[in-house]
Amino acid sequence: MSYCALHPSVEEGALRLGYAIFNEDFLFEEVGVFKTPSAKEFHEFVNRGDLTFFAYDSCEMALMLEEDASKANVLVPDFLCYDVVCLIFSMCGKGKGMSFPEMYFSLVGEDLRDNLPPAQKAKALGILIREGFSYFHRSLDELNLNPFRDCNCYMHGCFNAVLSKRQFDKNIEDVYSNLDNLGIEKLVFFDLECANCFDGVGKICEFGAVITDLEFNVLKRDFMLINPEDRFALAGRNGSPDLKLAYPEKTYFNSPKLAYYESQIRSIMQSKGTMVAGFAIGNDVSFLATDLNSYDLPQIEYPCFDVQEWVSPPDHSISLEKAYAEVVPTEEKRPFREHRSVDDAEMTMLVAKFYLQSSGKTLIELLKEHPKSIYTSQGFLDLWLSEPDLPKGKRPRLIERFPYRKQSDQ
Repeated sequence: MSYCALHPSVEEGALRLGYAIFNEDFLFEEVGVFKTPSAKEFHEFVNRGDLTFFAYDSCEMALMLEEDASKANVLVPDFLCYDVVCLIFSMCGKGKGMSFPEMYFSLVGEDLRDNLPPAQKAKALGILIREGFSYFHRSLDELNLNPFRDCNCYMHGCFNAVLSKRQFDKNIEDVYSNLDNLGIEKLVFFDLECANCFDGVGKICEFGAVITDLEFNVLKRDFMLINPEDRFALAGRNGSPDLKLAYPEKTYFNSPKLAYYESQIRSIMQSKGTMVAGFAIGNDVSFLATDLNSYDLPQIEYPCFDVQEWVSPPDHSISLEKAYAEVVPTEEKRPFREHRSVDDAEMTMLVAKFYLQSSGKTLIELLKEHPKSIYTSQGFLDLWLSEPDLPKGKRPRLIERFPYRKQSDQ
């Protein structure tokens, strides 16, 4: 097996795709360029079966290949490709947002000339990969092991991710522009606990919700213990701390299944004039959706906002516990049971309440100040399902959507 770095460049309005083939010792065997990547020769090249491909930014390359292919009225070949930005980030936790020349200078220590031909840029990408693995003491043999196995993706998935990100941004814009017309009368702060989330599918064992008016007066609390119908896996969670839920496992297993509560949860989330909120709400949105999907139940759609996005600094996200400690005044703190969903929902509500009070703004004004915190549940799911590094086994079958054309569609 050999390795091939691909680098797209636009020259005189036309796409050129440089390539550099090298072996496991990073000895270069061949460099060249495809002057028309939409042509048959490139399709045969990526499907020959003996090459592992790399691109600096696989989504950017997929978009450029798609634009080139659409002009020729052909499809982009659906080949597997490692994303170098993802690889570097997996090794050191940094690098996202850096351009290829910036990353090259950071690891290689040399400037990358702007006027390099495409084939030489592809070779430079191979050198960058070599230096990255050497600097962080990794090897290409580890590519199929964590954390690298989530850094490869198929071109159709990459292009779909670009489309879905655009749709998600539009979803945010639509909710943002319609905030004044939503007629928000009450807020539902909700939280879930899961027995496990194997294959990206939540096995919900608790649903908790705190419903308030716009002054954060509590109107109702809802709490449901749910039989997850799967084993609990709360320890040894890939570097995350172990969890201890509020009740013994047998209490959950003796409770009704999710389907029993479906109409009640739907009524809570979709009642007129309701805006849903949570802390790192994307996790709860996806877990609720995947568990509903497991029972062949229809999806619940709702507008929502993420309190975590309000209170976190730009460079990282903070936990609910930290936000509660920092935002809620001491005299307002209450004794809550950790990892009890209705308690976590109320902690989220209190963080939102006092952060809003300290801002001196109205809810609508604060939401407009944090447009990335608002979207719809379906908008988030469309984006989440499109992530190119989401293994195919983690894509729930009933809510999966892939707009990219397949050969059978022609």
